[in-house]
Amino acid sequence: MNETHISKLWNVLPKKLYGMPAPKKDDLENLAKTGIKSIVCLLEDNSNIKDYHEKGFKSLWLPVADDKAPTFEQVEKLVSFIDEQNRNNNPVAIHCQGGKGRTGTLIASYLIAKGSSYEEAMNQIETNQPNAIKKDFQINFLKELSKKEK
Repeated sequence: MNETHISKLWNVLPKKLYGMPAPKKDDLENLAKTGIKSIVCLLEDNSNIKDYHEKGFKSLWLPVADDKAPTFEQVEKLVSFIDEQNRNNNPVAIHCQGGKGRTGTLIASYLIAKGSSYEEAMNQIETNQPNAIKKDFQINFLKELSKKEK
């Protein structure tokens, strides 16, 4: 049996926030069965957003280049979207292509924006998705965000 992207779903905040690789169209039904109702897509290509809507998911397209850090404005949009979805009992999955670097960075950004220290956020990501955040520009962005959020 082939491993689906759904089997690579990683839980950050139970019933609230998950990370994952980009789901294939065929994975969306199984993703819905996990209880996830909202998706944040970090890919530069937004062609999958239509598929998400067709399957009933709420979505946010927040494109982050594979070799770039997000912006503070993108983090603000992410926090607003996740908080709104969670208020409506809609668990959120965030994905880039592989479900590690950009996904881990944005999830850590959310945790920092909600009060976690840089170290706490990094520990939580490392526990759930080892080696997700390893590029200097991602680490530096999270450290800057942590200073900004204090």
